Amino acid sequence: MSSTFSSRPLFPNLPPPAECLAILFACTQLTVFGLGGLANPIDWSKGYGLPIDAAAEAEKTQIALVSALATRNIRHAALILALACYARDRRAVGLALAVNCISSLADTCIVRWFGTAQQVSLHVGGLLSSAGLSMVLLKWGRDDAWW
Repeated sequence: MSSTFSSRPLFPNLPPPAECLAILFACTQLTVFGLGGLANPIDWSKGYGLPIDAAAEAEKTQIALVSALATRNIRHAALILALACYARDRRAVGLALAVNCISSLADTCIVRWFGTAQQVSLHVGGLLSSAGLSMVLLKWGRDDAWW
């Protein structure tokens, strides 16, 4: 008696799981950490770990710096999405995430030295997720075995 089970993948049009995670990472960076920072810089800066609480003259400068951080996150997300969805090059996505680790490490150090201590763990989580996902994308090829 032969089996009627097909050996085709369940979702043939979706990329492998690591690439899906990279796309999810980029979408989160685009919406929460990018557009959210541009839409409401004062609240976003509290969540970032460097709250804005200055005089009116200095507040404009701080809002501009927070907006620049949010724009940097949008740029990172756009690059990752372009490489993952358009170029479909997992090694390039892994390299882009590895380069993203530089800004994640800098963010972690800056918040640790100048910001609120409660937010450091969120930055460490972002650094570890970016580093781990980049290592997975750089190490394993599309047809490599899991172990």
